[in-house]
Amino acid sequence: MKTKKFLALLIVVVLLFTVTGCGGSNEGGGEAKDSLTIGIDSDAVALDPLRVNDTLTMSILSNVYEPLVRMNNDSEIVPALATKWETSDDGLEYTFTLRTDATFHNGDPITAEDVKYSLEAAVESSYTGPYMNFIDKVEAVDEKTVKVTLQYAYAPFLALCTTYSQVVKEEFYKDGEVDMAKNPIGSGPYKFKKWAQGDKIEFEAYDGYYQGAPAIKNLTYSIIPNSSTAALALESGEIDMSLNVATADIKAMKDKKGITLLEDPSSAFYFIGMNTNVDKLSDVRVRQAISKSINKQNLIDGALDGYGVPTNTFIAEGVLGYDPDFDPLPYDVEEAKKLMKEAGYPDGFKLSISIPENRSKHAQIIQSDLSKIGIELKIDIIETGKFWDDLENLDYEMMIMGWSYMVMDPDVGYYSLYKKDDMAGNYTGFGNKETDGLLAAGRTETDQKKRAEIYAELEKIVQTAAPYVPLYWRVDAVAHNENLTGVKIPPCGLYYVYDYAWK
Repeated sequence: MKTKKFLALLIVVVLLFTVTGCGGSNEGGGEAKDSLTIGIDSDAVALDPLRVNDTLTMSILSNVYEPLVRMNNDSEIVPALATKWETSDDGLEYTFTLRTDATFHNGDPITAEDVKYSLEAAVESSYTGPYMNFIDKVEAVDEKTVKVTLQYAYAPFLALCTTYSQVVKEEFYKDGEVDMAKNPIGSGPYKFKKWAQGDKIEFEAYDGYYQGAPAIKNLTYSIIPNSSTAALALESGEIDMSLNVATADIKAMKDKKGITLLEDPSSAFYFIGMNTNVDKLSDVRVRQAISKSINKQNLIDGALDGYGVPTNTFIAEGVLGYDPDFDPLPYDVEEAKKLMKEAGYPDGFKLSISIPENRSKHAQIIQSDLSKIGIELKIDIIETGKFWDDLENLDYEMMIMGWSYMVMDPDVGYYSLYKKDDMAGNYTGFGNKETDGLLAAGRTETDQKKRAEIYAELEKIVQTAAPYVPLYWRVDAVAHNENLTGVKIPPCGLYYVYDYAWK
């Protein structure tokens, strides 16, 4: 993989497209184009950074809220609200100096108290808490200085701040005066205009943005669930840009006149999850049988036109503890049948799998694989918001979802997915004292060799227990109108429209 991307959490695949009427051209000497409509394959979950943890919504909100620091396209952490920061010798204290010219979209200046509230709220949120709960305390030293004390030295802290330190104002949450989930007041380059749920979300440039007003004045996210429809719109010039182009369209897009295609392997991974509270799925032998019956390469070829890399692990290449030869449950249908018989289900049984619409082909291929061991799989296509609610409430049997690295550290993926009864993120209900102990040890151990050994042990336990079945690493592709400049595939998966402009 290129430079492994720090993509994080989860997800359902995020397809973003740009919808315009003229394909970005400016023929005839008319006014320069300054609007961009980005199509997405499903709606945003919420517009409050304290209530989301999916990549699609976080990518939208990266243009609306301002974090302490950002990650640029070279994977470097650069100033945002914080102009500089200092770290104590023991790695426990971070002191941030804030900009003096940053404001919220209502004109109020951003203060140290706002940062303090935002970080404390991020720790308490069930959505962001799993990534920020190592913070011990936050102090507003003065109006423009904030000191953050960690419970233990945690190297990925600054990288996590590129996403989970987006600053909000406590006043906006008081007494429900502002519904931040639907009518957000941010501090980034774009301010909220309106949201027609299921249709589109509209933003406009914030002229008071401290870096200066964006070149793109009107930004709209339009929901286009069908990837074929989106591809045709891009070809016709109705759409300017498509992020994470459907794999079936990658080859064709390379040869389209007037379209630029960017392509890059990623560290976003996709997997099957099983609710271990469901009677049949509580038996490890059944979960192992399901895992051993999935032909991953066949899935990649059939659902992704070959654009994917099979995986037996959640640890990406380049991440501490990566082992390319790790394969505790290799594909073996006959062995899977034996496991089903040992579990008391020689004739199989019925199960359901919950998916968003864009995982239909995946589910159909998995349905065929499981039929070979006697499992009759019913496919339930679920609306995006309900899909996430069902996962968090463990109100499902099987599901397909994705996750991604925001920083190249195994803790980012493993802690929230496997920590027993710890807020949102553990979507299978699996976990015990042994795995919780290893997760805690992996967070606090400073010796990298010892950390690698901890995650190797954890990996062996959890992948053999198979609450999740790793499927593949995704390939990212971006196609855009050649007249749109500034477009790159970002390492963190957050597409920052402020960098874009029309020729």
